[in-house]
Amino acid sequence: ISDKQAVVRKAALHGLLAPFDAIHKDPDNADIDINAMEKVITKFRRRIADRALDVSTSVQEVALRLIIRMAAESFMEDENDDAVWDQINACAIDPNTTFEVRKLALCFIIDQLESFDEEEAMEEETSRFKKKKGASLTSSQLRIATKQWSDLGNWVANMLSPEDDDGKQEIEVQLANHVVHSLRAMP
Repeated sequence: ISDKQAVVRKAALHGLLAPFDAIHKDPDNADIDINAMEKVITKFRRRIADRALDVSTSVQEVALRLIIRMAAESFMEDENDDAVWDQINACAIDPNTTFEVRKLALCFIIDQLESFDEEEAMEEETSRFKKKKGASLTSSQLRIATKQWSDLGNWVANMLSPEDDDGKQEIEVQLANHVVHSLRAMP
């Protein structure tokens, strides 16, 4: 994961990603025990997160795919260092990386925002409600969508306006374009 050659770093990350991808494609795959990865992931979690800022954008992509899969399987829950989260999140607006890396980082951010967790619960509730009464919950869905946009907008505003050493805020509005482009490319 820390080799001098990008191709080796990328291959190492692909090796760690493979079981996660297999479980993602087939959750009932009895041949793979993803929990057996816990010790290796715990040991290398920080190095994997560091690869999100690798000099090679192809390594960054694989690292972010792995981080997203790790988070989905709850392997990121024990990470308490805000610097790790911040460096991964910053990839979403990094002008020096690829569109794909920014999109993956934004997916990671969306997965962290609580209002997007509400969406799953709302979908279940809407499904039950429709089965019972044949109606829709348009106002509730609108409320959740508004909360999601608000949370995402707050995150963007916080990322775009860091304070410098003098306590001044310099807003880099042009970086918001990266988020807009990533959102437009999402399903």
